[in-house]
Amino acid sequence: MYLAKLSKKKGYVIDYYDSIQSLSKNIDRYIIQFTNKEFVSYVGIYYSESIIETKISDLLGLGCAKSIIHLCLKNNKKLMTTSKAFLPTFTSWYQRTNGIFVSTMNCSDITSCIGRFESRDKSTADNLFEASQDCCRDSL
Repeated sequence: MYLAKLSKKKGYVIDYYDSIQSLSKNIDRYIIQFTNKEFVSYVGIYYSESIIETKISDLLGLGCAKSIIHLCLKNNKKLMTTSKAFLPTFTSWYQRTNGIFVSTMNCSDITSCIGRFESRDKSTADNLFEASQDCCRDSL
């Protein structure tokens, strides 16, 4: 970080996952499992003088929704936590206030679809968290 400041480069997170999911492929690499008490987080940071676009926020958002739905189905109840337990605060989900829809599918059939409208009082991360929980409830 010190060298990046000296060279006037900005850091961009390009990957973020934990040791439990490190060998997983696709979106499963970004889900959160609360089965182990000990794990290590890994982050890949790219330093550049120019602005770059990364897909990590999108991937972590999909992993967040999948994690919430799996945990709600497993426990058969709403989670007593916030979006910050599932989605890192460095993602763009916390800077936006967009509405969001979350859907689940079984093979090619949609089993549920729940959404949240845009609100200036809630971040898109909070909308994602709430819609994911309600999507799980709707599909039961």
